[in-house]
Amino acid sequence: MNISAFLKAGEEKVIMDIISAILEIDNTAKEMMKNAEEKRNELMDRARESEAASREDIMAAAKKETDVFEKNEKMNAEKEIDRIEQEKQKTIERLDRTFEENRGRWASEIFESIVG
Repeated sequence: MNISAFLKAGEEKVIMDIISAILEIDNTAKEMMKNAEEKRNELMDRARESEAASREDIMAAAKKETDVFEKNEKMNAEKEIDRIEQEKQKTIERLDRTFEENRGRWASEIFESIVG
């Protein structure tokens, strides 16, 4: 059975126009979906790139910060070593002076305690 037999004159053209419009809308919707998918993929790629760049920036900043911290700690350690070294040298000098000042007396005291 042919649908044309049931339609009045002109109705067939209207139905065909409606079907054409529906097909055109469907094609437009498919194109819009395709464009939306492409845009989504593009945005996801940009987000991944941005995330990677942010991660690299964070890692670079962290490395810079740790490098500065390490440099400061080394400087502080070197200052402390110098301070301790100076203190040690002063103690040695003081002990040497005390020894030189008391050498004779100590030798006599030791001799007297042994010989008696």
